[in-house]
Amino acid sequence: MGAARAMMEPFDERLPDTDEIESARIAHDLLAPIADAGGSARLTVNHLGETHEFKLAPAVAQTLLDVLRQFKNGRAVTLVPVGATLTSQQAADILNISRPTLTKLVDDGVLPASRVGRHRRLEANVVFEYKRRCEAERRAALDELFEESADLI
Repeated sequence: MGAARAMMEPFDERLPDTDEIESARIAHDLLAPIADAGGSARLTVNHLGETHEFKLAPAVAQTLLDVLRQFKNGRAVTLVPVGATLTSQQAADILNISRPTLTKLVDDGVLPASRVGRHRRLEANVVFEYKRRCEAERRAALDELFEESADLI
């Protein structure tokens, strides 16, 4: 049932089942040493009696490893091309905030958005850059708190 269901339902709408989690775990464990080494690798795939060999570039291996890591941990995954345009709900989901909070960020000029009719659209690269910036600020604040607490001891 796992393979048939996977063909009918994309991962961004459901969690992986136990067969998919195990498959991802095996693939992750095989790919991890290759990706960790940072070099390219030659992979061989056997399918329907045919053997295909190909080179897996380091960036592709790392991205695939990241996806497999999420699957093996039972998490749903959605891939968003950097040049994509997102709805306000999709952007809010990526930022892990509510849609009204995202709307306020847009209205306050923090995040640029365009309008398509009544709907806001945001560029994925802008959303991801904002997320990286927020995470860096959060890490810096935590580091500062940690240093201050260490001074108190």
